[in-house]
Amino acid sequence: MAGLDGHRYRIVAVSVVLLTAAGSLSALVVLSVVNGAVAAVSMPASASLTPQTVPQEDLRPANAVTRMGVNTGMIVGASLGGLLTALFRPGWGIVANAVGFAAAALAYHGVRVPRAASGAVVPTRPLHELREGWKEFTSRSWVWVVVLQFFVANAVSAGGIQVLGPTIANSTYGRTAWGLVLATQMAGALIGGFLVARSRARHALRIGVAVVALDALPLLALADTASLALLVTAMSVNGLALEQFGVAWDLSLQENVPANRLARVYSYDMPGSILALPIGEMTARGLAERFGYHTTLLGGVCLVVTVTGLALCNKQVRSLTTGTGRVATAALVTPPPEDEAPGSVPEPAPVPTTEATSPQNPAR
Repeated sequence: MAGLDGHRYRIVAVSVVLLTAAGSLSALVVLSVVNGAVAAVSMPASASLTPQTVPQEDLRPANAVTRMGVNTGMIVGASLGGLLTALFRPGWGIVANAVGFAAAALAYHGVRVPRAASGAVVPTRPLHELREGWKEFTSRSWVWVVVLQFFVANAVSAGGIQVLGPTIANSTYGRTAWGLVLATQMAGALIGGFLVARSRARHALRIGVAVVALDALPLLALADTASLALLVTAMSVNGLALEQFGVAWDLSLQENVPANRLARVYSYDMPGSILALPIGEMTARGLAERFGYHTTLLGGVCLVVTVTGLALCNKQVRSLTTGTGRVATAALVTPPPEDEAPGSVPEPAPVPTTEATSPQNPAR
């Protein structure tokens, strides 16, 4: 919730800067840096709340509903933002954004999660917790393999669709048609949410990782300047596939990582995915100018398909099971003994594992 409060204050600051015409590029850059720092706190924490607030057997549909809510908010928010900007000023659109974040922060006040059995408040030690999170992250090959896969896929998609796509559409399909193309991707994601909520697939991660290859379809359609109908179909299928992956990924983490270390694993997962976006956006145009749009997009297609194939070569990715109706047992985190030397790091309590989650015994 503190992270959402931070988002709210940052958005308020941006709106003040825009409404008072006192804005400058440097001011907006500083506020964007603050926004990134706040997101680093809020996003892992909020992502780890789901398994603590719903029954274990409802994790899959709960994740699907959560993602559908996010996608719906993006569609409605983009539409309202454009309307407010057209009717009033951009600053007022940002003000409405701040109000939305304030409402979200208030909603988080109503979230209740179970406390530790002892009821004791454990002091936080950020560096120690980051080390624990890194151990959890690296001890499961299926986790870091999928993060690497999605790093590449995100970079390619960001560059191909967000940067090269509008340029190609401006000279071929038109701006209105390109807006329709983007809308169909979100519509596909909503349909995918309904489908995955009803799914009972045991190897959800394998399926989710495999369908990431469908990221290549819009890139292939753009490279060949396919018909608008074909591009729309490719984008809707892409949106549907991304939703399959998103739910499978969250469910796999929630069922196989101890609950009190889940946010720490997310804190390494999310930068791996998010950092790819600016990298892809910054390099796409330069590559296109040097090698041509067609070659650059086809290169992206090859990258997406290749990293997906490599990810599926990992045995744990292929065989990890989900939908077991259980969540990994939380490891107990205890404060250091009173007689321990200051600054020393105690041995972490052992994490209960099952054959399905132990790094020595890959999932079957």
